[in-house]
Amino acid sequence: MGPKHDDHFDGWEIAVAKNVVDQFIAGSDWFTEQDFDDLYQECRLRWWQVRSSYRVGMGTKPESYMGKVLRRKLTDIQRERTAKKRKPFYQALSLSDPLTKDDDSNTVEDVLSDDSSGPARSFHELTNLKLDLDKAFEHLNPRQKRVCQLIREEEKRDAVSQLLGLKRATTYDELIRIRKIFQDLGLKNYLN
Repeated sequence: MGPKHDDHFDGWEIAVAKNVVDQFIAGSDWFTEQDFDDLYQECRLRWWQVRSSYRVGMGTKPESYMGKVLRRKLTDIQRERTAKKRKPFYQALSLSDPLTKDDDSNTVEDVLSDDSSGPARSFHELTNLKLDLDKAFEHLNPRQKRVCQLIREEEKRDAVSQLLGLKRATTYDELIRIRKIFQDLGLKNYLN
């Protein structure tokens, strides 16, 4: 339902839809001008679905009624986009998914294929580990995340200090803080 379908609407309907979308984008932190076409299309579709429900003589102008309908639709879209939906407990996990939100982290496949460190972990344990690590990494500041990334890449601690331009003592202090965060979150077993 692109702009070529505007001929199915009266001029006032097009004007109201564009005005409502413009006002919504201007007052929203979630939507930008780049979202205009999509939101405009959603509004036209919604109005197409409900415009026959407008009753003349009910005390409301059609423009006001349409504006109200479209604002509700846009609010619903924003609410849906910003909702923190619960994920199923047994969520499908791709073998190529990283264990943490950090794109360079080990994948599930890496952990499963690494038979050098103790017993194999179940899918359930790996899923929980991924969630726990994501939670832990949210508590780290950017420098701490970078320290973890470099250590995971098997950089020596002295090399980490040099790469980050830090004194060795500062790097060790960061490691202590990282360990404390992991311990506080119950991830002591994953520290080495």
